[in-house]
Amino acid sequence: MTTQPLAHPKTKTSIIKKTALIAIIVNGLLGVLKTLGGFVFNSHALVADGLHSLSDLIIDFMVIIGGHWSLQEADEDHPYGHQRIETAMTLFISIFLIFTGFIIGYDAFRSMLHPVFHPTHSYALVLAVFSALANEGLFRYTLKMNHHIDTDLLKACAWHHRSDALTSIVVVIGILASVLGFRRLDNIAAIFVGAIIIKMGWDYTWESIQQLIDRGVEPETNEAITKVIQKTPGVEKIHQLRTRLMGQDIFVDVHVLVDPFISVSAGHYIAQDVHQKLMHQFPKIKDVTVHIDSEDDETDCPCLNLPNIEDIGNKLVKKWRKHHPEIIDWNVHFINKEIQLDLIIDPKKADWDSLSINLKEEAMAFHASIKSIRILSENSTIVILAQN
Repeated sequence: MTTQPLAHPKTKTSIIKKTALIAIIVNGLLGVLKTLGGFVFNSHALVADGLHSLSDLIIDFMVIIGGHWSLQEADEDHPYGHQRIETAMTLFISIFLIFTGFIIGYDAFRSMLHPVFHPTHSYALVLAVFSALANEGLFRYTLKMNHHIDTDLLKACAWHHRSDALTSIVVVIGILASVLGFRRLDNIAAIFVGAIIIKMGWDYTWESIQQLIDRGVEPETNEAITKVIQKTPGVEKIHQLRTRLMGQDIFVDVHVLVDPFISVSAGHYIAQDVHQKLMHQFPKIKDVTVHIDSEDDETDCPCLNLPNIEDIGNKLVKKWRKHHPEIIDWNVHFINKEIQLDLIIDPKKADWDSLSINLKEEAMAFHASIKSIRILSENSTIVILAQN
């Protein structure tokens, strides 16, 4: 799975500001025209739609603010970046939309219970049609601009404009019905507009809450990430793959099982390989944390209660090297609740019989988990302790 390269943060900020400013101009004009026109031409639905457009101005300003601050680079106080600002702004906007929709619906319902009918002028219909066309134009323009930067913020704004266009179409139907004599339909249309706004606000609220509680990516993306990791050379198995969304960015944590006998640097290389492949193939991934495992510790920690490296070195190997100076270096492996020791010796100084007997006895006395000791030299490898 690959996507287009993401734009530079400065480019994103510029496009977001330009798109939001155009929306501010259009929504401001529509809001004033429809609200005043609704009062003058006696259309409750048109007034509701006008107030809706004016409330969109707050959203447009929040888009500019959120777009600017959410794209700031990570700093000392915010090591994961500022993408949560975008989510917080969206949550604020969503709550405001729910409140606006409730007020519009309540006012229309009250007017329907206590009607004072005035004939709706056909000019109200012209304004409603103009509003629908303008909002559809904003929808198409915003989607086109978002194609260059691929942000959830502009995508949500685009579909918000589409919902505004649909809302205006409902208002057109309501006004037309009122002009034809079905006057209560104007109020019903206003109530329907309020319900649409509440539904839209709730959808954005729920999406924002999901991101704030670290929702992961969709199953298809998760599966694609898994396949990329599994195909990386050196990876034997993966588990505990976790993703979380932060604005438009994805953060990935994964445990990777590798051959337990490779070096630390080789394991680090595999981790870097996984990291680079994911960052290259998924441009929305902001960071990848790869934990290298020498054994499967998904359900428990098999080696947690074994002696640590410091104890083995100070209490066992240090004593060996004192009596057997031919031991040049050593290494230890923790595998499946067992310890394997590797001793590197100078074969020219080795007293093989004495070395084998002493090491075997002292190792077994030190801890029962030591199941294998390998003596390594330039010319040979000798296993002096191998327990099953």
